[in-house]
Amino acid sequence: EKSDEENTQNSKEQNNEQSKEKEDMSEEELKLEKEHFEKIINAFLYYKVYARGELQRLWHNYTVLPKHHQSYLKTYPAHINCCYEAVDKNTKFLESIVGNAVGVFENSEISEFDPSSASTTLHEASGFDMTKVYTTLKQFFRDWSKEGAEERKMCYGPIIREILEQFPSSKCQPSSVKILVPGSGLGRLAFDIAHLGYYCQGNEFSMYMLIASNFMLNRCSEIGGHVIYPWVLQSCNNYTKQDQLSAIHFPDVNPSDLPYYGLFS
Repeated sequence: EKSDEENTQNSKEQNNEQSKEKEDMSEEELKLEKEHFEKIINAFLYYKVYARGELQRLWHNYTVLPKHHQSYLKTYPAHINCCYEAVDKNTKFLESIVGNAVGVFENSEISEFDPSSASTTLHEASGFDMTKVYTTLKQFFRDWSKEGAEERKMCYGPIIREILEQFPSSKCQPSSVKILVPGSGLGRLAFDIAHLGYYCQGNEFSMYMLIASNFMLNRCSEIGGHVIYPWVLQSCNNYTKQDQLSAIHFPDVNPSDLPYYGLFS
């Protein structure tokens, strides 16, 4: 039989081993999070390569058509050139997002990186990751563009009306009402709620959205200061080819314009 002293020593060693395992797991999780962050940064920066490849594919499909078929698409070459220009403008915007993502997660080394180095060490992004980039660009339409006002009215309007009905300023202090917005995307609904004076916190799982919303909420103040073309690679569900080149202008409001009593995070 072991003495009490031996049992105590074994217990201490076991606790030390468990603590070390937890510490190692934490380091491993941190490593995985940083790798995931770097993958998202790479996907944003890889957009130009991928998008130009898609346009080259469309151009190739055009060039292999019989000449008499091409004659029905006389404006198509000029349209493709416009698409290249739109891709370049989207690229500059995405580069701005990446450039402002350094240190986005405070008190963590996950988001510490060199943007210039990241842009020169690109590797091929998956189709899944590029779809996420497209989705992020399209989200700017609904959340922050003047062109998306009607869609916001339909999506967010009922929620805001319910909040105002349940917690009217005539019966309560709005800043004392805490509201959580799960799946907050680029943060517009949470912003609008906070703009009414409520204590609002947005919660988002997608790091694509977190990085983009950081740029939108913390680096954009000029109304209509950005123009992008979210549908430039969308060659279906268009009434005309000009729909593919539809531009959006944003933000339609100043994201930093909150009442002093509105709490937002």
